[in-house]
Amino acid sequence: MLKSAKPDRFFVTTAIPYMNSHVHLGNCLEYVLADALARAARLRGEPTYLLTGTDEHGQKIVTTAKDKGVEVREFVQGNVDFFQAALKELNVSYDDFIRTSDQKRHWPVVQAFWRRLKEKGDLYEKDYEGLYCIGCEAFYREADLVDGQCPTHLTKPELTKERNWFFKLSRYSTEILDFLKTRVEPRWRANEMIKFLEQGLEDISFSRPKAKLNWGIPVPDDDSQVIYVWCDALVNYLSAVTRVEVNKKTKAIDLKSDWWPASVHVVGKDIAKFHTLYWPAMLLSAGLALPEKVLIHGFITINGQKISKSLGNVIEPKQITETYGVDALRFYFLHEVPTVDDGDFSLNHLKEVYNGVLADGLGNLVQRLIVMSNKYEVKWSWPTGTNTDLAYRAVLTICSAGGHFEVQKALDKLVKQIEELNRNIQQLAPWELFKTEPDRARDELIKLLDELARLAVTLEPFLPNTSAKIITQLKTRQPEVLFPKLDQ
Repeated sequence: MLKSAKPDRFFVTTAIPYMNSHVHLGNCLEYVLADALARAARLRGEPTYLLTGTDEHGQKIVTTAKDKGVEVREFVQGNVDFFQAALKELNVSYDDFIRTSDQKRHWPVVQAFWRRLKEKGDLYEKDYEGLYCIGCEAFYREADLVDGQCPTHLTKPELTKERNWFFKLSRYSTEILDFLKTRVEPRWRANEMIKFLEQGLEDISFSRPKAKLNWGIPVPDDDSQVIYVWCDALVNYLSAVTRVEVNKKTKAIDLKSDWWPASVHVVGKDIAKFHTLYWPAMLLSAGLALPEKVLIHGFITINGQKISKSLGNVIEPKQITETYGVDALRFYFLHEVPTVDDGDFSLNHLKEVYNGVLADGLGNLVQRLIVMSNKYEVKWSWPTGTNTDLAYRAVLTICSAGGHFEVQKALDKLVKQIEELNRNIQQLAPWELFKTEPDRARDELIKLLDELARLAVTLEPFLPNTSAKIITQLKTRQPEVLFPKLDQ
Protein backbone atom coordinates (compact mmCIF):
# COMPACT_ATOMS: atom_id res chain seq x y z
CA MET A 1 0.00 0.00 0.00
CA LEU A 2 1.21 3.51 -0.76
CA LYS A 3 2.10 5.41 2.35
CA SER A 4 0.45 8.76 2.91
CA ALA A 5 2.41 11.87 2.12
CA LYS A 6 3.79 13.78 5.09
CA PRO A 7 1.26 16.24 6.52
CA ASP A 8 3.40 19.27 5.61
CA ARG A 9 3.48 18.41 1.91
CA PHE A 10 1.07 19.88 -0.60
CA PHE A 11 0.33 17.84 -3.74
CA VAL A 12 -2.22 19.57 -5.98
CA THR A 13 -3.45 18.32 -9.35
CA THR A 14 -5.55 19.62 -12.21
CA ALA A 15 -7.73 17.42 -14.34
CA ILE A 16 -5.97 16.51 -17.57
CA PRO A 17 -7.76 18.00 -20.61
CA TYR A 18 -8.80 15.75 -23.46
CA MET A 19 -6.59 16.42 -26.47
CA ASN A 20 -9.35 16.38 -29.05
CA SER A 21 -9.04 20.15 -29.61
CA HIS A 22 -7.32 23.29 -28.36
CA VAL A 23 -7.97 24.53 -24.84
CA HIS A 24 -9.85 27.84 -24.58
CA LEU A 25 -10.45 30.56 -22.02
CA GLY A 26 -13.10 28.57 -20.13
CA ASN A 27 -10.74 25.62 -19.67
CA CYS A 28 -8.02 27.82 -18.22
CA LEU A 29 -9.81 28.81 -15.01
CA GLU A 30 -8.81 25.47 -13.47
CA TYR A 31 -5.08 25.82 -14.13
CA VAL A 32 -4.91 29.34 -12.70
CA LEU A 33 -6.90 28.20 -9.64
CA ALA A 34 -4.64 25.22 -8.99
CA ASP A 35 -1.56 27.37 -9.57
CA ALA A 36 -2.73 29.89 -6.96
CA LEU A 37 -3.17 27.08 -4.43
CA ALA A 38 0.30 25.72 -5.19
CA ARG A 39 1.96 29.13 -4.99
CA ALA A 40 0.22 29.86 -1.69
CA ALA A 41 1.51 26.56 -0.28
CA ARG A 42 5.06 27.40 -1.40
CA LEU A 43 4.74 30.80 0.26
CA ARG A 44 3.62 29.06 3.45
CA GLY A 45 6.88 27.14 3.28
CA GLU A 46 5.40 23.74 2.41
CA PRO A 47 7.10 21.34 -0.05
CA THR A 48 4.74 21.60 -3.02
CA TYR A 49 4.06 19.60 -6.17
CA LEU A 50 1.70 20.91 -8.87
CA LEU A 51 0.76 18.34 -11.48
CA THR A 52 -1.01 18.78 -14.79
CA GLY A 53 -0.93 16.89 -18.07
CA THR A 54 -2.97 15.60 -20.98
CA ASP A 55 -5.51 12.84 -21.67
CA GLU A 56 -4.57 11.50 -25.11
CA HIS A 57 -6.42 8.22 -25.70
CA GLY A 58 -9.94 7.53 -26.89
CA GLN A 59 -12.21 6.99 -29.85
CA LYS A 60 -13.06 10.65 -30.35
CA ILE A 61 -9.40 11.56 -30.83
CA VAL A 62 -8.96 8.80 -33.39
CA THR A 63 -12.11 9.87 -35.25
CA THR A 64 -11.20 13.57 -35.27
CA ALA A 65 -7.64 12.90 -36.44
CA LYS A 66 -8.95 10.70 -39.24
CA ASP A 67 -11.46 13.37 -40.29
CA LYS A 68 -8.63 15.90 -40.49
CA GLY A 69 -6.43 13.50 -42.42
CA VAL A 70 -3.73 13.59 -39.76
CA GLU A 71 -1.91 10.72 -38.06
CA VAL A 72 -3.22 10.34 -34.50
CA ARG A 73 0.08 10.97 -32.74
CA GLU A 74 0.76 14.08 -34.83
CA PHE A 75 -2.76 15.38 -34.16
CA VAL A 76 -2.39 14.88 -30.42
CA GLN A 77 1.07 16.46 -30.33
CA GLY A 78 -0.25 19.64 -31.94
CA ASN A 79 -2.92 20.01 -29.26
CA VAL A 80 -0.43 19.23 -26.48
CA ASP A 81 1.94 21.91 -27.79
CA PHE A 82 -0.92 24.43 -27.82
CA PHE A 83 -1.91 23.52 -24.26
CA GLN A 84 1.61 23.86 -22.92
CA ALA A 85 1.93 27.25 -24.61
CA ALA A 86 -1.33 28.31 -22.92
CA LEU A 87 0.00 27.22 -19.52
CA LYS A 88 3.13 29.30 -20.11
CA GLU A 89 0.98 32.25 -21.18
CA LEU A 90 -0.97 31.96 -17.90
CA ASN A 91 2.23 31.66 -15.84
CA VAL A 92 1.20 28.31 -14.37
CA SER A 93 4.11 27.05 -12.27
CA TYR A 94 3.55 23.31 -12.70
CA ASP A 95 6.21 20.95 -11.35
CA ASP A 96 5.33 18.05 -13.63
CA PHE A 97 3.45 17.35 -16.83
CA ILE A 98 2.17 13.81 -17.36
CA ARG A 99 0.89 12.45 -20.69
CA THR A 100 -1.25 9.34 -20.92
CA SER A 101 0.61 8.36 -24.10
CA ASP A 102 3.88 8.18 -22.13
CA GLN A 103 4.80 4.51 -22.30
CA LYS A 104 7.70 4.83 -19.86
CA ARG A 105 6.05 6.71 -17.01
CA HIS A 106 2.28 6.32 -17.32
CA TRP A 107 1.62 2.94 -18.91
CA PRO A 108 3.50 0.76 -16.37
CA VAL A 109 1.64 2.31 -13.43
CA VAL A 110 -1.73 1.94 -15.18
CA GLN A 111 -1.09 -1.73 -15.94
CA ALA A 112 0.15 -2.39 -12.39
CA PHE A 113 -2.94 -0.63 -11.06
CA TRP A 114 -5.15 -2.81 -13.31
CA ARG A 115 -3.51 -5.97 -11.98
CA ARG A 116 -4.20 -4.90 -8.39
CA LEU A 117 -7.89 -4.42 -9.16
CA LYS A 118 -8.00 -7.80 -10.84
CA GLU A 119 -6.23 -9.49 -7.92
CA LYS A 120 -8.86 -7.96 -5.62
CA GLY A 121 -11.57 -9.64 -7.72
CA ASP A 122 -13.04 -6.33 -8.86
CA LEU A 123 -12.62 -6.81 -12.62
CA TYR A 124 -14.72 -9.21 -14.65
CA GLU A 125 -15.70 -9.74 -18.30
CA LYS A 126 -19.20 -9.55 -19.68
CA ASP A 127 -21.13 -8.82 -22.84
CA TYR A 128 -22.66 -5.39 -22.66
CA GLU A 129 -25.19 -3.41 -24.62
CA GLY A 130 -25.54 0.24 -23.83
CA LEU A 131 -25.87 3.82 -25.08
CA TYR A 132 -22.43 5.20 -25.87
CA CYS A 133 -21.61 8.90 -26.40
CA ILE A 134 -18.42 9.32 -28.41
CA GLY A 135 -18.11 12.95 -27.28
CA CYS A 136 -18.06 11.95 -23.61
CA GLU A 137 -16.31 8.62 -24.21
CA ALA A 138 -18.92 7.24 -21.83
CA PHE A 139 -21.87 4.87 -21.60
CA TYR A 140 -25.18 6.36 -20.44
CA ARG A 141 -28.27 4.97 -18.79
CA GLU A 142 -31.65 5.95 -20.22
CA ALA A 143 -32.35 7.84 -16.99
CA ASP A 144 -29.24 10.00 -17.49
CA LEU A 145 -30.32 11.28 -20.91
CA VAL A 146 -32.26 14.49 -21.55
CA ASP A 147 -34.93 13.96 -24.19
CA GLY A 148 -32.97 10.94 -25.37
CA GLN A 149 -29.78 12.95 -25.81
CA CYS A 150 -26.43 13.24 -24.04
CA PRO A 151 -26.88 16.16 -21.58
CA THR A 152 -23.42 17.53 -22.42
CA HIS A 153 -23.23 17.21 -26.20
CA LEU A 154 -26.98 17.19 -26.98
CA THR A 155 -26.49 14.28 -29.37
CA LYS A 156 -28.17 10.90 -29.40
CA PRO A 157 -25.83 8.18 -28.04
CA GLU A 158 -25.17 5.14 -30.21
CA LEU A 159 -26.50 1.74 -29.13
CA THR A 160 -23.32 -0.29 -28.71
CA LYS A 161 -22.88 -3.97 -27.99
CA GLU A 162 -19.48 -5.40 -27.10
CA ARG A 163 -17.60 -7.61 -24.65
CA ASN A 164 -15.63 -5.57 -22.08
CA TRP A 165 -13.97 -5.74 -18.73
CA PHE A 166 -16.07 -4.19 -15.95
CA PHE A 167 -15.16 -2.74 -12.57
CA LYS A 168 -17.27 -3.51 -9.47
CA LEU A 169 -18.04 0.10 -8.59
CA SER A 170 -21.19 -0.94 -6.75
CA ARG A 171 -19.08 -2.81 -4.21
CA TYR A 172 -17.81 0.42 -2.64
CA SER A 173 -20.98 2.47 -2.12
CA THR A 174 -20.60 2.75 1.67
CA GLU A 175 -16.97 3.89 1.54
CA ILE A 176 -17.73 6.36 -1.26
CA LEU A 177 -20.50 7.90 0.84
CA ASP A 178 -18.03 8.49 3.68
CA PHE A 179 -15.63 10.08 1.19
CA LEU A 180 -18.33 12.42 -0.12
CA LYS A 181 -19.30 13.53 3.38
CA THR A 182 -15.77 14.45 4.45
CA ARG A 183 -13.49 15.17 1.51
CA VAL A 184 -15.41 17.01 -1.20
CA GLU A 185 -15.61 20.80 -1.49
CA PRO A 186 -17.97 22.60 -1.59
CA ARG A 187 -20.49 20.73 0.49
CA TRP A 188 -23.39 21.45 -1.85
CA ARG A 189 -21.50 19.77 -4.70
CA ALA A 190 -20.90 16.79 -2.44
CA ASN A 191 -24.62 16.65 -1.73
CA GLU A 192 -25.31 16.49 -5.49
CA MET A 193 -23.05 13.45 -5.73
CA ILE A 194 -24.70 11.87 -2.68
CA LYS A 195 -28.07 12.11 -4.43
CA PHE A 196 -26.54 10.41 -7.46
CA LEU A 197 -25.11 7.70 -5.23
CA GLU A 198 -28.49 7.12 -3.59
CA GLN A 199 -29.94 6.21 -7.00
CA GLY A 200 -27.67 3.17 -6.94
CA LEU A 201 -24.26 2.65 -8.52
CA GLU A 202 -23.79 0.36 -11.48
CA ASP A 203 -20.56 -1.39 -12.40
CA ILE A 204 -18.67 0.50 -15.10
CA SER A 205 -16.89 -0.50 -18.29
CA PHE A 206 -13.11 -0.45 -17.96
CA SER A 207 -12.04 -1.58 -21.45
CA ARG A 208 -12.91 -1.39 -25.13
CA PRO A 209 -12.28 -3.98 -27.88
CA LYS A 210 -8.98 -3.34 -29.66
CA ALA A 211 -10.79 -4.05 -32.93
CA LYS A 212 -12.78 -0.84 -32.36
CA LEU A 213 -10.10 1.21 -30.64
CA ASN A 214 -6.39 0.46 -30.91
CA TRP A 215 -5.15 3.85 -29.67
CA GLY A 216 -4.72 3.13 -25.97
CA ILE A 217 -3.01 1.06 -23.27
CA PRO A 218 -3.26 -2.72 -23.74
CA VAL A 219 -5.12 -4.66 -21.06
CA PRO A 220 -2.63 -6.90 -19.23
CA ASP A 221 -2.96 -10.55 -20.33
CA ASP A 222 -5.75 -9.74 -22.81
CA ASP A 223 -4.57 -8.75 -26.27
CA SER A 224 -8.12 -8.21 -27.49
CA GLN A 225 -8.81 -5.17 -25.26
CA VAL A 226 -7.42 -1.71 -24.47
CA ILE A 227 -7.89 0.01 -21.12
CA TYR A 228 -10.82 2.42 -21.11
CA VAL A 229 -10.63 6.03 -20.01
CA TRP A 230 -11.29 5.74 -16.26
CA CYS A 231 -8.50 3.29 -15.52
CA ASP A 232 -6.23 5.24 -17.84
CA ALA A 233 -6.81 8.98 -17.42
CA LEU A 234 -7.60 9.00 -13.68
CA VAL A 235 -4.46 7.04 -12.86
CA ASN A 236 -2.35 9.97 -14.13
CA TYR A 237 -2.45 11.38 -10.60
CA LEU A 238 -0.55 8.30 -9.45
CA SER A 239 1.68 7.65 -12.44
CA ALA A 240 3.39 11.04 -12.23
CA VAL A 241 4.60 10.44 -8.67
CA THR A 242 4.80 6.66 -8.49
CA ARG A 243 7.20 3.93 -9.51
CA VAL A 244 6.38 0.26 -9.97
CA GLU A 245 8.43 -2.32 -8.09
CA VAL A 246 8.11 -6.10 -8.36
CA ASN A 247 9.20 -8.33 -5.48
CA LYS A 248 11.77 -10.73 -6.94
CA LYS A 249 10.71 -13.59 -4.68
CA THR A 250 6.92 -13.24 -4.47
CA LYS A 251 6.42 -11.41 -7.78
CA ALA A 252 4.04 -9.11 -5.92
CA ILE A 253 3.54 -5.70 -7.53
CA ASP A 254 4.18 -2.71 -5.31
CA LEU A 255 3.70 1.00 -5.98
CA LYS A 256 6.13 3.41 -4.33
CA SER A 257 5.56 7.14 -3.91
CA ASP A 258 6.77 9.95 -1.66
CA TRP A 259 3.88 12.25 -2.59
CA TRP A 260 0.66 10.25 -2.65
CA PRO A 261 -2.10 10.87 -1.64
CA ALA A 262 -2.98 14.13 -3.36
CA SER A 263 -3.76 17.02 -1.04
CA VAL A 264 -6.39 18.26 -3.48
CA HIS A 265 -7.70 17.37 -6.93
CA VAL A 266 -8.99 20.53 -8.65
CA VAL A 267 -11.71 19.51 -11.14
CA GLY A 268 -14.68 20.95 -13.01
CA LYS A 269 -18.26 20.14 -12.11
CA ASP A 270 -18.74 18.17 -15.35
CA ILE A 271 -16.27 15.50 -14.20
CA ALA A 272 -17.14 15.55 -10.50
CA LYS A 273 -18.80 12.13 -10.73
CA PHE A 274 -15.66 10.45 -11.99
CA HIS A 275 -13.45 12.01 -9.30
CA THR A 276 -15.78 11.58 -6.34
CA LEU A 277 -17.40 8.22 -7.16
CA TYR A 278 -15.22 6.25 -9.57
CA TRP A 279 -11.75 7.33 -8.46
CA PRO A 280 -12.11 6.70 -4.69
CA ALA A 281 -13.63 3.26 -5.43
CA MET A 282 -10.71 2.42 -7.70
CA LEU A 283 -8.20 3.47 -5.05
CA LEU A 284 -10.00 1.47 -2.37
CA SER A 285 -9.92 -1.58 -4.59
CA ALA A 286 -6.19 -1.11 -5.20
CA GLY A 287 -5.56 -0.71 -1.47
CA LEU A 288 -4.29 2.86 -1.83
CA ALA A 289 -4.88 6.00 0.21
CA LEU A 290 -7.67 8.33 -0.89
CA PRO A 291 -7.05 11.96 -1.90
CA GLU A 292 -7.44 14.32 1.00
CA LYS A 293 -9.78 16.68 -0.86
CA VAL A 294 -11.55 17.16 -4.18
CA LEU A 295 -12.28 20.81 -5.02
CA ILE A 296 -15.05 21.21 -7.60
CA HIS A 297 -15.26 24.49 -9.51
CA GLY A 298 -17.91 25.77 -11.89
CA PHE A 299 -17.95 26.86 -15.53
CA ILE A 300 -17.10 30.11 -17.28
CA THR A 301 -19.62 31.62 -19.68
CA ILE A 302 -18.88 34.50 -22.05
CA ASN A 303 -21.38 37.34 -21.93
CA GLY A 304 -23.85 34.91 -20.39
CA GLN A 305 -23.48 32.28 -23.10
CA LYS A 306 -21.92 28.83 -22.98
CA ILE A 307 -18.54 28.75 -24.71
CA SER A 308 -19.03 27.02 -28.05
CA LYS A 309 -17.36 26.96 -31.46
CA SER A 310 -20.81 26.99 -33.07
CA LEU A 311 -21.61 30.27 -31.27
CA GLY A 312 -18.28 31.72 -32.36
CA ASN A 313 -17.38 32.88 -28.84
CA VAL A 314 -14.28 30.76 -28.21
CA ILE A 315 -11.45 32.94 -26.87
CA GLU A 316 -7.86 31.83 -26.47
CA PRO A 317 -5.90 33.15 -23.44
CA LYS A 318 -3.35 34.92 -25.63
CA GLN A 319 -6.09 37.08 -27.13
CA ILE A 320 -6.60 38.57 -23.65
CA THR A 321 -3.06 38.65 -22.29
CA GLU A 322 -1.69 40.52 -25.31
CA THR A 323 -3.81 43.54 -24.34
CA TYR A 324 -4.30 43.26 -20.58
CA GLY A 325 -1.36 41.16 -19.43
CA VAL A 326 -1.48 37.77 -17.77
CA ASP A 327 -2.00 39.08 -14.23
CA ALA A 328 -5.15 40.94 -15.20
CA LEU A 329 -6.63 37.72 -16.58
CA ARG A 330 -5.52 35.77 -13.49
CA PHE A 331 -7.08 38.43 -11.27
CA TYR A 332 -10.37 38.15 -13.17
CA PHE A 333 -10.43 34.37 -12.84
CA LEU A 334 -9.57 34.38 -9.13
CA HIS A 335 -11.48 37.43 -7.88
CA GLU A 336 -14.37 38.05 -10.25
CA VAL A 337 -15.32 34.38 -10.65
CA PRO A 338 -16.57 32.49 -7.56
CA THR A 339 -14.13 29.75 -6.59
CA VAL A 340 -16.76 27.00 -6.53
CA ASP A 341 -19.55 28.35 -8.72
CA ASP A 342 -20.15 29.45 -12.29
CA GLY A 343 -18.91 32.83 -13.45
CA ASP A 344 -19.20 35.04 -16.51
CA PHE A 345 -16.46 36.66 -18.54
CA SER A 346 -16.87 39.85 -20.54
CA LEU A 347 -14.29 42.19 -22.02
CA ASN A 348 -16.22 45.21 -20.76
CA HIS A 349 -16.12 43.96 -17.18
CA LEU A 350 -12.45 42.98 -17.53
CA LYS A 351 -11.63 46.52 -18.66
CA GLU A 352 -13.57 47.99 -15.70
CA VAL A 353 -11.70 45.76 -13.26
CA TYR A 354 -8.37 46.47 -14.94
CA ASN A 355 -8.75 50.25 -14.86
CA GLY A 356 -10.40 50.32 -11.44
CA VAL A 357 -8.89 47.77 -9.08
CA LEU A 358 -5.55 47.21 -10.80
CA ALA A 359 -4.56 50.53 -12.41
CA ASP A 360 -6.28 53.08 -10.13
CA GLY A 361 -6.07 50.86 -7.04
CA LEU A 362 -2.90 48.80 -6.87
CA GLY A 363 -0.82 50.55 -9.51
CA ASN A 364 -1.57 54.00 -8.14
CA LEU A 365 -0.82 52.89 -4.58
CA VAL A 366 2.65 51.60 -5.45
CA GLN A 367 3.58 54.64 -7.56
CA ARG A 368 2.42 57.19 -4.98
CA LEU A 369 4.20 55.57 -2.06
CA ILE A 370 7.53 55.18 -3.82
CA VAL A 371 7.43 58.69 -5.29
CA MET A 372 6.63 60.22 -1.88
CA SER A 373 9.27 58.15 -0.09
CA ASN A 374 11.88 59.46 -2.55
CA LYS A 375 10.64 63.04 -2.43
CA TYR A 376 10.68 63.18 1.37
CA GLU A 377 13.95 61.21 1.67
CA VAL A 378 12.41 58.41 3.73
CA LYS A 379 15.04 56.01 5.08
CA TRP A 380 13.39 52.64 4.58
CA SER A 381 14.69 49.14 3.90
CA TRP A 382 12.98 45.87 3.12
CA PRO A 383 11.35 44.60 6.35
CA THR A 384 12.51 41.35 7.92
CA GLY A 385 10.02 38.53 8.42
CA THR A 386 7.86 39.58 5.47
CA ASN A 387 7.24 36.00 4.37
CA THR A 388 6.11 34.88 7.81
CA ASP A 389 4.01 37.84 8.92
CA LEU A 390 1.05 36.35 10.79
CA ALA A 391 -1.60 38.61 9.33
CA TYR A 392 -0.66 37.71 5.80
CA ARG A 393 -0.12 34.03 6.57
CA ALA A 394 -3.76 34.05 7.65
CA VAL A 395 -4.72 35.12 4.12
CA LEU A 396 -2.64 32.33 2.64
CA THR A 397 -4.18 29.79 5.01
CA ILE A 398 -7.55 30.47 3.39
CA CYS A 399 -6.07 28.78 0.32
CA SER A 400 -5.33 25.61 2.29
CA ALA A 401 -7.42 22.55 3.17
CA GLY A 402 -8.24 24.13 6.54
CA GLY A 403 -9.55 27.17 4.74
CA HIS A 404 -11.58 25.16 2.22
CA PHE A 405 -9.52 26.58 -0.68
CA GLU A 406 -11.48 29.85 -0.77
CA VAL A 407 -9.24 31.64 -3.24
CA GLN A 408 -11.75 34.38 -4.07
CA LYS A 409 -12.15 35.14 -0.36
CA ALA A 410 -8.38 35.30 0.13
CA LEU A 411 -7.83 37.66 -2.79
CA ASP A 412 -10.75 39.81 -1.67
CA LYS A 413 -8.95 40.40 1.63
CA LEU A 414 -5.94 41.70 -0.30
CA VAL A 415 -8.13 43.94 -2.48
CA LYS A 416 -9.61 45.44 0.68
CA GLN A 417 -6.07 45.97 1.98
CA ILE A 418 -5.21 47.90 -1.20
CA GLU A 419 -8.29 50.07 -0.72
CA GLU A 420 -7.42 50.64 2.94
CA LEU A 421 -3.84 51.68 2.18
CA ASN A 422 -5.06 54.17 -0.43
CA ARG A 423 -7.54 55.59 2.10
CA ASN A 424 -4.81 55.85 4.73
CA ILE A 425 -2.65 57.88 2.35
CA GLN A 426 -5.49 60.28 1.64
CA GLN A 427 -6.32 60.67 5.35
CA LEU A 428 -2.67 61.07 6.33
CA ALA A 429 -1.94 63.55 3.50
CA PRO A 430 1.85 63.28 3.87
CA TRP A 431 2.31 66.23 1.50
CA GLU A 432 0.60 68.43 4.11
CA LEU A 433 1.96 66.71 7.22
CA PHE A 434 5.54 67.09 5.98
CA LYS A 435 5.20 70.89 6.14
CA THR A 436 4.63 70.84 9.92
CA GLU A 437 5.82 67.42 11.21
CA PRO A 438 8.40 66.02 8.77
CA ASP A 439 9.66 63.30 11.14
CA ARG A 440 6.15 62.01 11.79
CA ALA A 441 5.37 62.11 8.09
CA ARG A 442 8.43 59.94 7.38
CA ASP A 443 7.51 57.52 10.19
CA GLU A 444 3.99 57.11 8.82
CA LEU A 445 5.33 56.53 5.31
CA ILE A 446 7.64 53.82 6.66
CA LYS A 447 4.62 52.04 8.15
CA LEU A 448 2.80 52.26 4.83
CA LEU A 449 5.84 50.95 2.94
CA ASP A 450 6.10 48.02 5.37
CA GLU A 451 2.45 47.19 4.72
CA LEU A 452 2.95 47.42 0.97
CA ALA A 453 5.96 45.10 1.17
CA ARG A 454 3.93 42.46 2.98
CA LEU A 455 1.09 42.94 0.54
CA ALA A 456 3.46 42.51 -2.41
CA VAL A 457 4.74 39.18 -1.11
CA THR A 458 1.24 37.89 -0.35
CA LEU A 459 -0.02 38.82 -3.82
CA GLU A 460 2.43 36.36 -5.40
CA PRO A 461 0.07 33.34 -5.63
CA PHE A 462 -2.51 35.43 -7.44
CA LEU A 463 -0.51 38.01 -9.43
CA PRO A 464 3.03 36.59 -9.62
CA ASN A 465 4.42 39.02 -12.20
CA THR A 466 2.97 42.03 -10.44
CA SER A 467 4.22 40.83 -7.07
CA ALA A 468 7.77 40.53 -8.41
CA LYS A 469 7.60 43.99 -10.02
CA ILE A 470 6.38 45.66 -6.81
CA ILE A 471 9.12 43.99 -4.76
CA THR A 472 11.77 45.15 -7.25
CA GLN A 473 10.40 48.70 -7.32
CA LEU A 474 10.32 48.90 -3.53
CA LYS A 475 13.87 47.65 -3.20
CA THR A 476 15.27 49.90 -5.93
CA ARG A 477 12.95 52.83 -5.16
CA GLN A 478 12.39 53.22 -8.90
CA PRO A 479 8.64 53.41 -9.64
CA GLU A 480 7.26 52.20 -12.96
CA VAL A 481 3.68 51.97 -14.18
CA LEU A 482 2.27 48.53 -13.35
CA PHE A 483 -1.03 48.74 -15.22
CA PRO A 484 -1.20 51.42 -17.96
CA LYS A 485 -4.73 52.81 -18.08
CA LEU A 486 -6.80 51.69 -21.05
CA ASP A 487 -9.30 53.85 -22.91
CA GLN A 488 -12.83 53.32 -21.70
